[in-house]
Amino acid sequence: MRIGVLGTGEVGRVLGAGFASHGHQVTIGSRDPKQEKVQAWVKATGQAASAGTFAEAAAFGDIAVLAASWEGTESALALAGPKQLAGKVVIDATNPLIFSQGAPPTLAVAGNDSAGETVQRRLPGARVVALPRSDDHGLDSLFSQDRLREPRFQDAQQVTKLRS
Repeated sequence: MRIGVLGTGEVGRVLGAGFASHGHQVTIGSRDPKQEKVQAWVKATGQAASAGTFAEAAAFGDIAVLAASWEGTESALALAGPKQLAGKVVIDATNPLIFSQGAPPTLAVAGNDSAGETVQRRLPGARVVALPRSDDHGLDSLFSQDRLREPRFQDAQQVTKLRS
């Protein structure tokens, strides 16, 4: 399967590497795909990995993973292009926290709303699925304690099933 990852922070890199380690082709999207950390990730991840713009990653993926900071989410989605994501499953790995005002961060979405619902409104043609956020990176449902080395996908087709 082809996976487009929108975001080059730790969450995007870890999820992208996890998908690549299970034989999926991954393009990670960035505002600057030539930046050093992105190119280092491509090299470390291997032949299954490439880098591009947000629009290129969105167009590439059979599914997409939204892994931008919350403050960068709206821009990342605009640069990806909602039409590029229409009809696709979009895994929302965002965490709706605002860090620009210092510590502690503030919650960006509250009350009768959620990050996933906000993302779905911005991508009306996509099928948004929120990644559970049950540890500091929201990845423990997919990865073991050693997240960078030992993904614990029991069935590499788990995400594929979301498409049906």
